[in-house]
Amino acid sequence: MPHKLTAVDGIGPRHASQLAKQGITRTDHLLAKAATRKQRRLLSEASGVSEIRLYEFVNRADLMRVPRIGPVVAGLLERAGVPAVRDLAKQKPRELHTTLGRAISRSSVSVNLPGVHVVAEWICAAKELPTVVRK
Repeated sequence: MPHKLTAVDGIGPRHASQLAKQGITRTDHLLAKAATRKQRRLLSEASGVSEIRLYEFVNRADLMRVPRIGPVVAGLLERAGVPAVRDLAKQKPRELHTTLGRAISRSSVSVNLPGVHVVAEWICAAKELPTVVRK
């Protein structure tokens, strides 16, 4: 389900405005127009948003394609060392659950730790999603 760009951690009004001028107002637009390195380079030149930031934004938006992962959880996964769907697909449920617990305890975000079964569902879904983002 597409989200507004400002739902993605790090995309504030300035970056949202820069991207909107390029026709990107939702996460699905961002994924379509910044999935590859070449697309990110061209978008960076046109928008003024750095390629590195675009790569971070597109990975967060990509994580949000996984069912039951919204902006807050995508940010927590990134803080837990799982910045992309391809990384999520490689995780082991119990280990990621423990790592997420640590990330939540170090975070100022108020969120309940999901159960191991939910984490396992994310991992299964990540394995089944078609690859969108390229390094």
